[in-house]
Amino acid sequence: MGKSEVETRKRSRNGRFVAIDPSTKSGKAAANRFRRLRTAIERSRDDLRKYRDNHFMVLQELTGKWFFGNKSGHSGGTSQGYNLEDPGGRSQPINMLELAFNTYTSTLAAQNPQVLINTPEDHLERTAMWEEVGMNTLLKQIRFVETAQELLAEILSGIGVIKVGSEMAGNVVIGDMTHAVGKPWANVVYTDNFGFDTLARRYEDCDFVFDRFRMPLQDVLDDDSFDKKARNALEGQSDSNPTEGGEPRLEELTTGSRSLDDGMRDYVELYSIWMQRENRIVIVPVNGDKPVLADRPFKGPRHGPYHLFRFNVVPGNIMPMPPAGLWMDIQKAANTVLRKVIKTSDAAKDVYVSEENATEVANEVRQAGNNDFIPGATGVPIQKLALGEVRQDLLLFTTYLRDLFSYLAGNLDALGGLGPQAETLGQEEIIKAGSSKRMQYYSSIFERGIKRVMEDLHFYQWNTHVAERSLTREIPDTGFKQRVEYTPELREGEFTDYELDVQPYSMHGTTPQAQARVLRDVWHSDVLPLAPLLAQQGIVPDVQGYFEKLSKLLHVPDIRRLLIFVEGQQEGVGDTQNLSPAVTERNYTRTNIPQASRQGNDQSFMTLMAGGKIQESNANALSTPGG
Repeated sequence: MGKSEVETRKRSRNGRFVAIDPSTKSGKAAANRFRRLRTAIERSRDDLRKYRDNHFMVLQELTGKWFFGNKSGHSGGTSQGYNLEDPGGRSQPINMLELAFNTYTSTLAAQNPQVLINTPEDHLERTAMWEEVGMNTLLKQIRFVETAQELLAEILSGIGVIKVGSEMAGNVVIGDMTHAVGKPWANVVYTDNFGFDTLARRYEDCDFVFDRFRMPLQDVLDDDSFDKKARNALEGQSDSNPTEGGEPRLEELTTGSRSLDDGMRDYVELYSIWMQRENRIVIVPVNGDKPVLADRPFKGPRHGPYHLFRFNVVPGNIMPMPPAGLWMDIQKAANTVLRKVIKTSDAAKDVYVSEENATEVANEVRQAGNNDFIPGATGVPIQKLALGEVRQDLLLFTTYLRDLFSYLAGNLDALGGLGPQAETLGQEEIIKAGSSKRMQYYSSIFERGIKRVMEDLHFYQWNTHVAERSLTREIPDTGFKQRVEYTPELREGEFTDYELDVQPYSMHGTTPQAQARVLRDVWHSDVLPLAPLLAQQGIVPDVQGYFEKLSKLLHVPDIRRLLIFVEGQQEGVGDTQNLSPAVTERNYTRTNIPQASRQGNDQSFMTLMAGGKIQESNANALSTPGG
């Protein structure tokens, strides 16, 4: 065995890189393998281009004409028939797409998930507690909520992908982000940069999955984990889009089409490729004639570094049907019709006509102010004509399209709280809770995916060798906090001894007002009726604590000033028999309030557009958002 082949195998075992010697048999096989890989990547990029184009168009429609950085229309190109010379599809008087994105994001990813770590072994509960604290602290440090919100925008407009990993030494640039030593990370991989083996029908069957990213050229040259010869062959990237022939990219929404040479330092674009069967990571320059920088074992979870989020799965296809694909046509139609309404409104005007001998008087009438007197105008035949008017049928059709968009998006009016849906608060809560099975379905998919991401972050947290971390937890029912310097030596058991879960609905936002309603319901429905029974067990309702909490949630400090709490009198509430009468009598009055149905609204719309008349109650329902 030759010296070069021995060196190649030795480096491969060390996991640093593979130096391919074309003169050896193994070197020729490896070179052929990477040529086929490059060809497959180019085919994948070509196959997925139409999805990237659609993703780009959705974001253009989302940002609209008045996104101040939207310079994509100045590139002079056309993406699959979409006119880039007119960014955002002309003006958008009503951007329902933004409303849908905002509603879904505020509902599904309003805050960080709350991680729960459990163990069936009693002696491991202390480690489980601190691992849980460490995970929730990590999510705050890496601002995972922002990652989740960006991920949702990708899921709604294309496919959502999160890449999870960890670096063990020094500061390292992953993608476009710098990560600290030993700290796990989770980044969104944009649809623009993502690719996979498009010959596979299922993600699990892909031979490779990859993403494109850029790094400062000097950082690559200084990184000893990359092959030295491959590093020396690199040069700064001068073409911001070297392989797709002018295909628009996401950054063009802000910068337009520019070269990477315009920046303050040279960059190079790379592919990070996960070879699924071999479980290896291959890093190659995007430029096809450059050698392989690295070919090393992947030391993360066996399912790889990528997590896919798909809301509408298409059988036999890895790429999903994004929700925005269901909304775009109605968004465009509504704005097309509304632009016509605005145009006819702009063209409307009032003019005065008169007989030929009354021209001078007509001009005086036109120029006269309110209540002005014009002598000699008695009996002069002057008429006012109103030319042009707002097309009521078009305006009505726009309202119908808005209502249809809300319907397809899962009843946005109820989910987003855009208007009253019922006469009482209780009915409002019932309607909102059951308003959208679509939202519940999307929520379950999103939370399952987030749980898998959390499991990977915990894997890297457990296997990252960091000297120590400062962790703080609140001690329940005391108001005190405990702080420890948590080191790997304090851990007990194995990683597999612990089970991670995400608290259900922990990412959903809850307003203080909603919390105050729950507090009131619990106080009146549970605490006060059970006060006599609680007293028998030595438990007394804390009235002062109730009002203090209510005052804090409602941001009304004056609530506490309505009551005077006398020191030592809290125990005086001991006669809890007086807190709730022994016998109560309640009278319930049930009132049936008819609500507008979607079928009824559709019928009303059709009647009006046909020139018919509808009842006043039906007209009021049409004018109510979500009615």
